[in-house]
Amino acid sequence: MNKRTQLKLIAILLPLVCLGVLLFIPKPLPLNNVVQIKCEVEHATYYDGYNSGWQGTAVFIKDNLLLTAGHVVSGISSATIFTVDGKEHKAKSWYLETEADIGFIEVDTNDVESILSFDNAKLGETVWAFGNPLGEGLFLTKGIVSAISVPDIFMGTKNMVVTDAAINPGSSGCPIFDKQGNILGICSWGYNYAQGMSHFVDADIIELSLKKYFAIKALENAK
Repeated sequence: MNKRTQLKLIAILLPLVCLGVLLFIPKPLPLNNVVQIKCEVEHATYYDGYNSGWQGTAVFIKDNLLLTAGHVVSGISSATIFTVDGKEHKAKSWYLETEADIGFIEVDTNDVESILSFDNAKLGETVWAFGNPLGEGLFLTKGIVSAISVPDIFMGTKNMVVTDAAINPGSSGCPIFDKQGNILGICSWGYNYAQGMSHFVDADIIELSLKKYFAIKALENAK
């Protein structure tokens, strides 16, 4: 191979190598999209005995739309959103999905860090959870995906992702992110008597619920 051919080959391969390197560089986690939720209760369904309300977690997935766990918004009369940078927003409306433990909240703000995407969890990959444990504020924990496609014995959701990342009450609705900042799931529940078995609604179910939500909103707004 002569020098001229070598230079041409380098010119072709170098951009491809650089692109490959960029694809494997982890992106900053979109933590500023995650918020605390404080809910007031009209009638408790999932949380018997919590008559005054509860706290949870949600994540902005686009302008003015938050994703959370369904049981966080079930039976509430109002909700207040607290962002990482200290801003406060009142929920304008909320929606409880009937086929999975998923809820959506709309607020009057476009102050979103970024529009987020979803991806399927892979067994053994590293994940980060960012939630509001015990109403103490937002905490970042790290773990791995311990199981995928797990049946949901409590909420009736079709598929669940299980992680050993530390999760506590108040983190319901918090996302787990992969190293690229994609949402792999939303926190639904964990066992009181076991550690390292937090169950998250998986990305496929979230995306299907999101499409259903948009379709319902379109029908409501149709003239």
